[in-house]
Amino acid sequence: MLKLFYGFKAKGLTVFTVEDASTFINILSELLNMIKQDKATRMKSIAAMKKNIDEEDMEYFYEDLEKVDKGIHHIMEINGFLM
Repeated sequence: MLKLFYGFKAKGLTVFTVEDASTFINILSELLNMIKQDKATRMKSIAAMKKNIDEEDMEYFYEDLEKVDKGIHHIMEINGFLM
């Protein structure tokens, strides 16, 4: 996602107006909340299935849950770039 911003300065493009930045930050915040809700839902599902599946399947579900965390890391990277 960050690759979209790399060439802005070299091309003489303005990055954002205050309104654009505000809108973008609000969208990132909404995305973060959606990711957190999805993660909470998945954790509840995993907890409910815990009794009926083996450790190997549990590892698979936790690895899949780590993929969800990547979205949070991308949002943090974008916020750091904006600062």
